[in-house]
Amino acid sequence: KNAQLLAETGDLDEALRNAVKGLDKDPSDIDSRIMLADIYQKSGNIEKAWTEYSKVVDDLESQERLDEAVNILNSFKIIGPLECRQRLVSLYKREHKDDLAFNELIDLCQIHEENDRKTEALSCLRSALEMQPDDALVVARIDEIEKQLGMKKAPEEEKITFQTPEFEATPQPQPEFEEEHIKTADEIL
Repeated sequence: KNAQLLAETGDLDEALRNAVKGLDKDPSDIDSRIMLADIYQKSGNIEKAWTEYSKVVDDLESQERLDEAVNILNSFKIIGPLECRQRLVSLYKREHKDDLAFNELIDLCQIHEENDRKTEALSCLRSALEMQPDDALVVARIDEIEKQLGMKKAPEEEKITFQTPEFEATPQPQPEFEEEHIKTADEIL
């Protein structure tokens, strides 16, 4: 509590010392660890803040403080994009927030692709497809990655060949004209 008051008044160095002392007394105190992480974050030491926050996310989950865990993970997507998004997928599924889990899976897929990890990207897309089986974009993306990985062969262009039936040329009888039946133009007029 002293650390929190000191942090609120802007004395971050003293707040940090008090928070560390509090954790020395009880390392399992989630709220003290969150306070320490908050102080690191306020002082601009984001990586240390993430280190402390990441230690408590599981504890927050086990205590059903899911909203706090989600807020922490969302705040640190930049620092730990894979870990945060993977954990968010798990939390969102647990809370039956499938649309949010789906979006995180799509983001994970993109991160994996940017790092040339197509197998992991494909796994994310397949999980996303389980949530939204009618998503044509996900189906198309899965097909594309499977082709890139050699799991599916690209359909060969169909060659259209025309076969002309072979006919034997048989001479057709020509009508015979008798000259007497042929009239001249003057006779017709």
